[in-house]
Amino acid sequence: MTSLIEDIANKVYNNPYLKSLLCILEKDYVNNLSQIDKKWSLNNKQYKDLIRFIDILSRSKTPKNKNLTIKIISLLIDFPIINDDFFKLLIVNSFVKLGNFPSLQILDNFQDCFYFRELREDYNIKNITNQSPLKHIFTDSQKQLFDELIKSNHYSFSSNTSFGKTFVLTAFIKYIIENKKNENNEDNIALMVPTKALIHQLFKSINEILKDFPNNYKAIISPKIPKYFLNNKNNYIFIFTPERLISFFAENNNPPIKYLFVDEAHKLLSNNDTRSVLIYHAITMANSKDIKIYFSSPNIHNADIFLKIINKNQNFNKYIEESPVTQNKFFIDTTTNDSYMLSDFQENIKIDNLHFKHGSNPIQNLYDLINFISFKNSQSIVYCNTPRNAMEYSTKYAELLSNIKNEEIQETITFIERNIHKSYFLIQCLKKGIAYYFGNMPEELKIQIEYLYNKGVINLLFCTSTLLEGVNLPVKNIFILNEKIGRRRFQKIDFWNLAGRAGRLGKELSGNIFCVRLDKKYWGGGEMLKNY
Repeated sequence: MTSLIEDIANKVYNNPYLKSLLCILEKDYVNNLSQIDKKWSLNNKQYKDLIRFIDILSRSKTPKNKNLTIKIISLLIDFPIINDDFFKLLIVNSFVKLGNFPSLQILDNFQDCFYFRELREDYNIKNITNQSPLKHIFTDSQKQLFDELIKSNHYSFSSNTSFGKTFVLTAFIKYIIENKKNENNEDNIALMVPTKALIHQLFKSINEILKDFPNNYKAIISPKIPKYFLNNKNNYIFIFTPERLISFFAENNNPPIKYLFVDEAHKLLSNNDTRSVLIYHAITMANSKDIKIYFSSPNIHNADIFLKIINKNQNFNKYIEESPVTQNKFFIDTTTNDSYMLSDFQENIKIDNLHFKHGSNPIQNLYDLINFISFKNSQSIVYCNTPRNAMEYSTKYAELLSNIKNEEIQETITFIERNIHKSYFLIQCLKKGIAYYFGNMPEELKIQIEYLYNKGVINLLFCTSTLLEGVNLPVKNIFILNEKIGRRRFQKIDFWNLAGRAGRLGKELSGNIFCVRLDKKYWGGGEMLKNY
């Protein structure tokens, strides 16, 4: 039996009048893509009605209602009303009710709204109860997941890409270290990632945790443990690919592993990934050693399937529908000038003021598109299906830009000239403030590109499916130039594992996905988007 507020919220969710208001907002969003001064079409009554709808929806516990609340606020927040004290109060109240505390950081001086006692007390209670071992506040959904993880000997969960699953797992690992009960140095932890591309990123995150425990644990990425560490009887956190984990298990003298975290677990089910057999072999070896196994994966509804594979209780699973960030999806056809936003509430909304004049010059068209978007000063990624395309498109794009001066970029250029080659293609990109990034680049160079991008020195990055492997790079806009990984077409999970990275929790409420047709052989005139 549902509560009264849930009944009301469900009626609001299906209310035709609300849908009509959202249609107006979406059209304004499209019309304002290229505008610095945002204009909107709601009259005062419509605005007040929309405010009331937000308030009701934010009190619901149902994921679809909570997600719609975020969607409405994300469409409103770019307009000047963000400076209205009442609207700001409503947003703060909604975020607190939703338990979406990272998004409060988007608002300047959000604490000014705590003059309302109820709101202040709600926030203070959640600030205590949702505190994570990492000293950051969990969202409500993250806290619920964390509480279930610490009570389970095995678990499998799936969420959208922006949920923050790495944050939850890292918090869980710190919890294990802080509550270590085994005095025989057997509380060792392993994280299995699908490719080497993720190892460095996780190694860095884990070492940040271990700063508080310098004498307890060591992070290891090689299946062969240095003798110096063995002699000191450390505990370990291993970060392995499937191959390295199999190699580790093959050595009988290696210390036992108590916990195994399998990231990007959906690859175990992939018919197109030749490495799925290796992942399966590594997991079955771990299961035979009575290791506690935890699976995390993006965007699949049947998270229990992984527990079934290892013959564990399938009740210990969760599919998380809530999303703290929303996405806006666009199809941009530079070959026909047929560009539109794919609406959640109405027919596709045509972008009338976007025109391409360069015919067979796809890079110039891409340049015009990125400069058309009013978010061009935020960080963007251009997805290319092969390393060759990433290098080719980025170097040609760089030719359209002017040189910039930046000491950190120059340091990276000097590093490349000294250690790789003076004519390395990336240099001409870096001189213009952009870069490319793919899995087979030299590891030290990838680290430097990640650093420059994360710091905001580089705002435009041409990237391959390395992003699909789980590498976390902040991005407001993703430009997807075709529907393939190499020569293989996207599956739905591939598309959303990439596209779902648009929008950064704690930085924005929404991200933009631009599926860009630079060539008639891609995207099928937009029809393929219906599959995603």
